[in-house]
Amino acid sequence: MNAVDRDAALEPKECLRLLRTVSLGRVVFTESALPAVRPVTFVAPDGEVVIPAGGASWGAKLDGTVVAFEVEDIDQATREGWSVVVVGRARLVTDPASLQGFPPAGERPWAPAAERLLLTIDIEHLTGRRMALVRPLGTGDRRAPMVVAETDAG
Repeated sequence: MNAVDRDAALEPKECLRLLRTVSLGRVVFTESALPAVRPVTFVAPDGEVVIPAGGASWGAKLDGTVVAFEVEDIDQATREGWSVVVVGRARLVTDPASLQGFPPAGERPWAPAAERLLLTIDIEHLTGRRMALVRPLGTGDRRAPMVVAETDAG
C-alpha cells in the first residue's frame, strides 16, 4: 500500500474524538490582513473549543470573528497520523461556569491563574484526514522534511 492509499477523510464523530485526545492546537486567524497562527492549550467540551486567553489582547481581537483551529498527531517513526480542523466563530467568555460540559479546574490543561479570560470557538464546521507523510524523492536522510501525500478526494 502506498502513502496516497492511506490518505482518507474522517467522519465528524471521529474528528471530535481525535480532537479530544490532544491538548495543544493552533488558532488560525487574520492579523493586519495576513494569516496568523497561535499555538494554544485547549479543551473541547460539548461542541466548542475552549482556550485560555489570560489577559492577553490577542483573544479580545478575535471576539466575534470566524477562525480556524487545527490539531494533529503524527507518528515520527511511521510518518502516519491525522489532522482535524475546526472552523467557527470565536467569542470571549469571562465565566467558565457558564460553559456547558466545561471540565473542573483540576482537569484543564493549563494553570487556573490563566483563566481570567477564555476564548471559545463554536464548532460550526469540522473536518479531518488520516494521512501518511512521504519523504521527497531521492532523500534517504531521516531528518529530511516531510511532505503530505494528498489526493483529489475530499
